[in-house]
Amino acid sequence: MAGAYYYISLPVVMFLVIAVAGSIIYGFLLLGRVPVKLVVVLGLGAIITVFKMVQSLFIKTHSADPGRSLRREEAAALWRNAEAVAAGIGTRPIDEIRVTPGTEMAVYERGSRRERAQDRAQRVLLLGAGLINGFPQSAFRAVLAHEYGHFSHRDTAGGDIALRVNQDMIKFAVAMAENGQAVVQHCLPFPATLSLHQTGCDVD
Repeated sequence: MAGAYYYISLPVVMFLVIAVAGSIIYGFLLLGRVPVKLVVVLGLGAIITVFKMVQSLFIKTHSADPGRSLRREEAAALWRNAEAVAAGIGTRPIDEIRVTPGTEMAVYERGSRRERAQDRAQRVLLLGAGLINGFPQSAFRAVLAHEYGHFSHRDTAGGDIALRVNQDMIKFAVAMAENGQAVVQHCLPFPATLSLHQTGCDVD
């Protein structure tokens, strides 16, 4: 559900960007002194920001699973741990472990909408390599049990929405950077929705 809030918030963010830029320009008009260069920068910045937000929704990208798949023979103890935790809380174990360069531990489901709704989709665990060293086994098992809880409560049934939101946010950020808008000196507000929590691919 939280993934849908990103798309619902886009029109609001677009309105706020235009409203802030317009209010600043109108304020200068009331003062009777209009700095032309600043007004042009504000106007163009607002237009480009809104245009790129809309454009990012229509850019198609190839969707691929993050990281690489970790075979059972590569980390037999890790697989045994994951299966033991699942058995302990009475849920189906993960079908795949994927290792990423980061520090996240996350879960998502891969399959059709019907398979996810019927709890028959493949369960995938994302494990950041940065977590492995110095992570006590008891703490690891506790966090993993929490992640399994997302499966049990069907939080991951809409995971494709969360992944699409993540892709759209990245595309928007890249588009802004390419047009010179994602720099410190620009005073237009950057959408707070970029910190959206991805409940469909839960990272805690």
